[in-house]
Amino acid sequence: MQLSREQINAPLLDDRPRLRRDLAIHLMEVRPALFDIHPAPYLMALVDDSIELALGFGFTDVQAMRVFLQLRW
Repeated sequence: MQLSREQINAPLLDDRPRLRRDLAIHLMEVRPALFDIHPAPYLMALVDDSIELALGFGFTDVQAMRVFLQLRW
């Protein structure tokens, strides 16, 4: 039996704190200089905003959310 993409993404999408941490870690990996320039609370607010925007656009894929966050920066 093979899992669908929705099944793979569900644990993160259903757990907002975990999704928030995952996206923050991804942002730290792809744009580490942002964490030297901006305070962490500001960046976390932007991660939260990105989650809301992505969900509003109908994103149901965590990888797509990571790319969306990356492109915003």
